[in-house]
Amino acid sequence: MVRILAPAAVIVEDVSTPTAAPRRATLASRALRAAELVTTPLLPSDYLDLISPLRAGADLRGRIVDVRRETADAVTLVIRPGRGWRGHVPGQYIRIGVDVDGVRQWRAYSLTCPASAPDGPISVTVKAIPDGKVSNHLVRRTQPGTMIMLDQAKGDFVLPGVRPERVLFLTAGSGITPVMGMLRNHLDELADVVVLHSAPTEADVVFGAELRELADEGRITLIEQHTDTDGLLDLAELASRVPDWADRHTWACGPTGMLDAAEEQWAAAGVADRLHTERFRPSVVAAGEGGTVAFAQQGHVVEADGATPILDAGEEAGVLMPSGCRMGICFGCVVPLRDGAVRDLRNGEITLLFVHQDAGIPDSLDFLAEGDVITSDLFLKIDTSVTSFVATYGVSERFDVGVVVPIVNIDVSYSAEAQIQRLSTYETPGTHQFVDGGSEKTIAYAGSAQGLGDLTVRGKLKLMSHAALAIAGTAEVRFPTGDELDLLGTGAYQGRVSLLAAVPGNYWSPHVNLGYAASSGSTLSDEIDYRFGFDWAVDPKMTLAADLIGQTLLSADRAYLGNESHRFVDPQQQRVLTAQFPVLFQEPDRVRHRLQTALGAKINITGNVLLSGSGLIGLSDDGLTDDFSAMAGIDYSF
Repeated sequence: MVRILAPAAVIVEDVSTPTAAPRRATLASRALRAAELVTTPLLPSDYLDLISPLRAGADLRGRIVDVRRETADAVTLVIRPGRGWRGHVPGQYIRIGVDVDGVRQWRAYSLTCPASAPDGPISVTVKAIPDGKVSNHLVRRTQPGTMIMLDQAKGDFVLPGVRPERVLFLTAGSGITPVMGMLRNHLDELADVVVLHSAPTEADVVFGAELRELADEGRITLIEQHTDTDGLLDLAELASRVPDWADRHTWACGPTGMLDAAEEQWAAAGVADRLHTERFRPSVVAAGEGGTVAFAQQGHVVEADGATPILDAGEEAGVLMPSGCRMGICFGCVVPLRDGAVRDLRNGEITLLFVHQDAGIPDSLDFLAEGDVITSDLFLKIDTSVTSFVATYGVSERFDVGVVVPIVNIDVSYSAEAQIQRLSTYETPGTHQFVDGGSEKTIAYAGSAQGLGDLTVRGKLKLMSHAALAIAGTAEVRFPTGDELDLLGTGAYQGRVSLLAAVPGNYWSPHVNLGYAASSGSTLSDEIDYRFGFDWAVDPKMTLAADLIGQTLLSADRAYLGNESHRFVDPQQQRVLTAQFPVLFQEPDRVRHRLQTALGAKINITGNVLLSGSGLIGLSDDGLTDDFSAMAGIDYSF
């Protein structure tokens, strides 16, 4: 949550959704565009949403299947999520999107359900708060069957992998909801649990009956503070309630005042590392003085004081922006700051952004202060090694099935050597400099990842087998089991069909393969691949092989280096000049051809052990391919 820092102009860009990267024109996407022509002005997905809104590939939604009353002002919503739901860790929250009076509103609520069945129903518990537009709608008006929008689970208010021996849960009001998610999932793993909970009355305790039952069974120690009769909880008296509180790992969730007091008390005792907090409202560190907010895209300009969040100021001016928790944890309302200064009230950090103004040279096409250029030399190195485990099973004499399980190890390193080219400010070098001073800066990064790659399942059918010619067909499906963000996988499904033909011989055996692959996502292109080669049995136990491998990518992007003109003002000559700089360009959706050759050998060590090795040599420079790649394998048959 951001509020205005000082009486100054702030410009933000009001955007509702991020712009997606261009998608490659795969066969599936071309078919989809054809369908869009028929269904216009709607999209095919709009009709699918009417039939199957929870289908895989759709925006994540959920259907409310039950509304359970917990207290007079709290309900549990049982939700059947769509097939895109990826599960959660107990203690995390999700954002829920619901239409209230014709406007889509987003709010964040903690998950309270067991996490053992990721494809089963999930639940959140909502407590109505005064003037809460969404919470009152969900508690008072929501009925089973209602469709809502969902986001994936987020948050780090969770138990560690190694469970602490003694735990204190310090909660108030709806702060019990993430804790109940932990208790329902992990209570059997915790030896000593104390729950200290505050609510106005006994009837207002959310999950009161379940908590008291756990206490009666001796599974938890429950301490209730009913504030209408006992007053607010005073943490200064915590030692009288929980004598060993400083020795316990504590998870606290509730009002801001309680959490602020807890953080102060735990820090004073030197055990701040044992306190974990979850806030429903931001903790204000420092307020701004207010100023002018300009929303760039819609052209609205409003005055806001230092106590009004930019999100509220925009909504009051009729600017609809995405939002969720409204407290600065889900980042659903983040928009770019174009110019000005703001303060983050949660931590007091100030964000400044200034735009150069015209230096005042008549008829110039470039501002003097904008004439300089930052050039950067980029260096990128990727080392990948793959260990694949292949299993093949002969279902019959003509049909085989197999699976390929790759284990990928990848090392990535890059550096950027940036330099300020002072085209317009060479007489005043202090005009532009990097944050740490100077005109040069090097940024370097290195990282690695290991794990499962994309799993492949394949089948092979012998179509014809004669002494003069053998023909077989193959089909395989690659599944996106590898982590795309760590470059361990592609993030897309790929299906491939191939036709193989070979001429059997005692010593020479030429062969040819032709295949076609179609992909589901934008990371892979549809492609045609072909292979020509031969096997040469130089010895009963040794075979040499040579292949020419071709690949035609039907819709791939290409990055290439070109020159771009930059116009600037020379301060001595007082006129506009032009300089050329190399720029990295992208050429999208073009047919690309790649050619490689493979040379290898197979050695039969024993009757059922076969060693193989080969080298792959790149013959074209179109695409990210190695000049040489080595492969080795061992086959065992039984």
